[in-house]
Amino acid sequence: MGEKVVSFTVSTILQFSNETDRIALIDFKHRIFDDSHGVLLNSWNDSQHHCHWQGVSCGRQNQRVVALRLADMGLVGTISPHIGNLTFLRQLNLSTNKLSGQIPGEIGRLFRLRSLDLSVNALTGELLAANLSSCLQLREIFLYLNGLHGKLPGELANLQKLQSLSLDANQLTGEIPPSFGNLSSLSGLGMEYNHLEGNIPEEITKCRGLLLLSLGANNLTGTLSSAFFNMTSIINFSITQNSLQGTIPSTIGDTMPNLRGFYFGINKFHGTIPTSFLNASKLQLLELSQNYFVGKVPDDIGRLKDLQRLNLQYNFLGGNDLAFITSLSNCSDLTQFSIAGNRFVGKLPNTVANLSSKLSFLSLAGNKFSGTMPIGINNLASLIDLELEDNHLSGVIPSEIGDLKNLQVLDLQKNQFSGKIPLVLFNITSLSSLFMDHNNLDGYLPSSVGNLWNLNELYLSHNRLDGVILGKIFDLPSLSKYLDLSSNSFTGLLSPDVGKLKKLNTLNISRNKLSGKIPETIGDCLSLEYLDMHANHFEGKIPPSMVSLKGIRHLDFSNNKLTGEIPRELQDLSFLQYLNLSFNDLEGEVPTNGIFAKANHVSLVGNKKLCGGIPELKLPPCHVKKTKHKNHLKLMIVIFTCICSALVFASFIAILTLCWRKQKRMESAKPSKVEKLYKIPYRDLHQATDGFSETNLIGSGSFGSVYKGRFEQGGGEQTIAVKVMNSKLWFMSSWKMGIWICGCIHIHLMQGQPF
Repeated sequence: MGEKVVSFTVSTILQFSNETDRIALIDFKHRIFDDSHGVLLNSWNDSQHHCHWQGVSCGRQNQRVVALRLADMGLVGTISPHIGNLTFLRQLNLSTNKLSGQIPGEIGRLFRLRSLDLSVNALTGELLAANLSSCLQLREIFLYLNGLHGKLPGELANLQKLQSLSLDANQLTGEIPPSFGNLSSLSGLGMEYNHLEGNIPEEITKCRGLLLLSLGANNLTGTLSSAFFNMTSIINFSITQNSLQGTIPSTIGDTMPNLRGFYFGINKFHGTIPTSFLNASKLQLLELSQNYFVGKVPDDIGRLKDLQRLNLQYNFLGGNDLAFITSLSNCSDLTQFSIAGNRFVGKLPNTVANLSSKLSFLSLAGNKFSGTMPIGINNLASLIDLELEDNHLSGVIPSEIGDLKNLQVLDLQKNQFSGKIPLVLFNITSLSSLFMDHNNLDGYLPSSVGNLWNLNELYLSHNRLDGVILGKIFDLPSLSKYLDLSSNSFTGLLSPDVGKLKKLNTLNISRNKLSGKIPETIGDCLSLEYLDMHANHFEGKIPPSMVSLKGIRHLDFSNNKLTGEIPRELQDLSFLQYLNLSFNDLEGEVPTNGIFAKANHVSLVGNKKLCGGIPELKLPPCHVKKTKHKNHLKLMIVIFTCICSALVFASFIAILTLCWRKQKRMESAKPSKVEKLYKIPYRDLHQATDGFSETNLIGSGSFGSVYKGRFEQGGGEQTIAVKVMNSKLWFMSSWKMGIWICGCIHIHLMQGQPF
């Protein structure tokens, strides 16, 4: 009976404990609002025991949850505080999801937890709030690639069993706690890409089993204690991209014989490169770039047969002793080699072509190498990036370079190469970046340039290339970064196919001999931010389609033969920061808004017909308004004259009509007298006025003379007045003619009236 009671009690306790775990998991599920892979939706339900849910592992005896592994499941949400109720949990892996919010402090109750991996999420908050220092069994903490901030909690030093601490790529600040030196079991410490500052505490060197120390890309300063270079266990030592200084001890290869990766680039170290590096025979990666190292590279550096990457660029190394290049031919696994930006001189040895067939990156740029390109360069069949720019190399570009079928970047700029571009070069269809500017290359650009389907930037400026720019170059679908054909001798028209460069950011065809009109299709290059066409022979108007370039920032049409007005719509290009239209033949009023409101960002000199604009441009005022007023006045005069003429003509018609009607009335009132008077022959008038003698002249005026006459009719004598019109009146102006007609030749009856 007692046994049954005990059995029942244990069973009840286990069931209750299991239920606690199940409730905690259900709450975890409820805080996930996006389950793109359907893991929780399809598996976490009542159809089976929670120990069989995907990602959940339970102990065999007590059926308690001991592991929760849901890495890379596309989960979006927050971490439930109830996770702290999974008190038997030993492993928690929620890495590579999209979890946000803080790390719940309840995790600190998981006293059995050994491994915590919440890396590659979007977690925020202070690391101290997570109470991780209470999880004394922790061996691994992976929190890299999140957004954690605040200072590093010194309490983490309580985790005496901790072996790996990875906090890279967060936003942690402050200094590295010296107490971290108490982490006696620590083998890996990674805190790269944060905002840590101050010195690297010497106490870290107490971690005798440390294999990896990664503190790069912070704001660390000061010097390294010599104790750091006596850590014989170190395999990877990375402090690159800080502001650390000092020298590397000459015995480095003897005191750190297990080195495989040594990353000291982008700091302020000086002195020479110790030859003892050659004693660290396992060394694979040596990164010393961007420091102040001087002297020569150890001649026998090729003894490091496992060397895969050697980066010595941007120091003050130099001399004409290039034996180390020949020595590197022994490094059969070498994939990256750079001595760019140093002070090496002399002719490049042909042994460059004997470097590893695995070599993918080779940079000898920024030195003073001379002579021709090494013979046999095509032996480096794995080359992806070849950089020889900014030297004194000369001669023709060897056609064997066309055998480098994997080449993506070829940089030969700023040398003295001459001759024609080898046609085989355009068969390297993998090329994405081609730099050949600032040389002495001549000839034309072949149509085979259209084979470079993956090209996104092409630099050919400052050469002696000529001929027309073939439309094939504008058919390249990937051309998106830069097309620079400036400072050559290209002629002819700019093909309308230029409009096909819809993804291009920068187009520079300045300082050539291109002519004709700027194609309207230039407005189709919708991604352009930089357009330079100055110093050509372009003519005609600025294409109105330019207003379609909404993202344009730099625009230069200067020193051409452009005419017409400045399109007012250019002032609406809100991103435009520089506009140069100087030395053309533009005319008309300059806009005042947008870029035109910034005198120091726009140049219009050499356009004598421009006017207006803001005062700072110092252009003459426009007379557009006065001209308009003058034209308006002329128009009004014409209209007024027409109206007056119409009125005069109408008045003339009206008067004639009135005169005709009056005449009719007079004829009807005195028909006998008037009719007879109008039928008097000239002979009788002449006789009545004594031949129009002066004795009978009554008066004269501008219209003619009036004479007195006596005339016998009907048995009685009548006195009459005879008006003789001046013949010159026929030549009077048209407006006077109307008045003259109204006063036509007439005879006044002066019966019994004195003169």
